[in-house]
Amino acid sequence: MTNERFLSPDFPSHEAQRQWYLRQLGIRSYYPRFVLPGAAPSPEWETSGADVKVQPGVAPVAEAPGRTAAPAAPASSSERGRQGGNLRNLLADEKPAMTPAPQPSVAAAPQANTRSQDSETRETPRFRVLLLRAGRGLAICCQVPLQGQAALGAAEQRLLQNILAWLGSGLESSRPREFPWPPRGIDPGPGDPVAQASSSLFAFLEQGQQEQGFTRLLLMGTTVSELLQNWQEATGRAVPWQAFRCHSPGEMLAQPLLKRDTWQALQALHRLLQSA
Repeated sequence: MTNERFLSPDFPSHEAQRQWYLRQLGIRSYYPRFVLPGAAPSPEWETSGADVKVQPGVAPVAEAPGRTAAPAAPASSSERGRQGGNLRNLLADEKPAMTPAPQPSVAAAPQANTRSQDSETRETPRFRVLLLRAGRGLAICCQVPLQGQAALGAAEQRLLQNILAWLGSGLESSRPREFPWPPRGIDPGPGDPVAQASSSLFAFLEQGQQEQGFTRLLLMGTTVSELLQNWQEATGRAVPWQAFRCHSPGEMLAQPLLKRDTWQALQALHRLLQSA
């Protein structure tokens, strides 16, 4: 179709007419026919017949340079007018269609197995707390760093004493009780590490209440507050003391903005101790 008399007036060029005929036959051309400005030279590849994949229901057609496929029955003049356009619009339709890859079917696992896997993948909480005894039936469960000395630093102790003075209480001289988790040299064993840490923390605080006889407990630290809340939700039981929660002195010293949150969280305890 290199002769001008074979060119339909509805197509702007031989290439546009050729591409239209190929589309009517269901043939897609993957051979590069144009050089993009500024593009790097393309390597030459030799493909064997085994590498050529034919779509189902479409006969393979060997397309050689200078040859075109046999023309099919011409479409209506209105359709040819729509297909005419310019060469850029015609070539824009020649992108190979991407067939979505089949997604592998995943069988739904039983709910019990899912909960077991979630429990195994949860990280073991690591923390250390000190149970301090204060006046007016108050005890403080204060979270301290896991590494280092099992005691409050000078700045932490001064901040805690200022808080207790505002509450109307004070620390007693008794030795604090320490509780690290996980216990040193002891493997908690299989199971939910969060549930184990929660139940062990409650057992430690319950034993401390039996020894000290406090009726109000101030939990200072994000981790211990979350663990005790987890124990209450898992067991559906209430703690045998009045619990109040706030940030630990170490957290407040690291982020001074937390002091305002602590002051707001302790308003209820402040009113309770002032009225007692």
